[in-house]
Amino acid sequence: MKTMKFLLLREWWENRQLFIRTGLILIALSVVSAIISAVVMQSPDTSRILPGAVLTAEQLSKEVDGIAGHSLVGRMFGFCVAMIFIMYSYFSGALSEERKDRSILFWKSLPVSDAQSVLAKVLFGVIALPLFMLFASVISNILALSIVCIGHALQGRWLFLSVFSHAGLWSPVLDAIRVFPVFILWSLPTVGWLLLVSSVLTKRGGLWAVLGPVAVFFLLVLLCKSLNVTLDPFAYLWLGRMLFSLLPFSWLLNGEFIRQHYDFKHVLDAMRSTPTDSWDTFLHLNIWCGVLVGALFIYGAIRMRNYRE
Repeated sequence: MKTMKFLLLREWWENRQLFIRTGLILIALSVVSAIISAVVMQSPDTSRILPGAVLTAEQLSKEVDGIAGHSLVGRMFGFCVAMIFIMYSYFSGALSEERKDRSILFWKSLPVSDAQSVLAKVLFGVIALPLFMLFASVISNILALSIVCIGHALQGRWLFLSVFSHAGLWSPVLDAIRVFPVFILWSLPTVGWLLLVSSVLTKRGGLWAVLGPVAVFFLLVLLCKSLNVTLDPFAYLWLGRMLFSLLPFSWLLNGEFIRQHYDFKHVLDAMRSTPTDSWDTFLHLNIWCGVLVGALFIYGAIRMRNYRE
């Protein structure tokens, strides 16, 4: 346990600048947009309610819903996009960077196995990084909403308590935490594939991790077209699983779920609603096959790290 804690701290020490810099930039952008909204709000032409006016219960409800109802979801989307790119970058260079700068020689001199080193990278990438970005999105939202509420307070409307106690403000965080176990298991095929490529290549691992499966897929399409054979949906499924399993809520696009909901609109409705459909993913074979394939990829990365220096 102490060894794993030490290895996780190592991952944070080596990559903290990327995470902190990205988080601070996104928080700064959110705060700047909130300041602009608060400044614009002071103009009488843009105010929906006269300054100092006493709000009725209905007006108060609309104001609070407009401020808090969808604020965190929008900001979480920006942090989510950044998280995806950081995770691709992190996993595709996790094992190649230590060979490139020869730091692998130092780590191999310590009583730490290759399995422990690789598993520490997996745990850090799929658990610590998403939780860090979720925490950063919450901090960003609190700062931005505080600025917006200050803008309302300057116009005589005290909305702090109503906004920060609004259920719609915190429910996205609770939903993200509840589907987190699904995300961890669902992401393993892409995580394992990126680590395997990173263990084999020293340069442009992320590029080849994407282009390799895509090239094979197009060759299969051309071969099937020349033979007048329909490409099995299995090929489409596993191309997506290898490359796009890091996308949050991508498990709702699996075949079983789409057959249940029939069209894309219902899938989007489910993504915006409760996470109960996400937990239904555990009942499908898709996720467990992905866990098995991801574990095999990770095992391959461990073996390659053992042989390559």
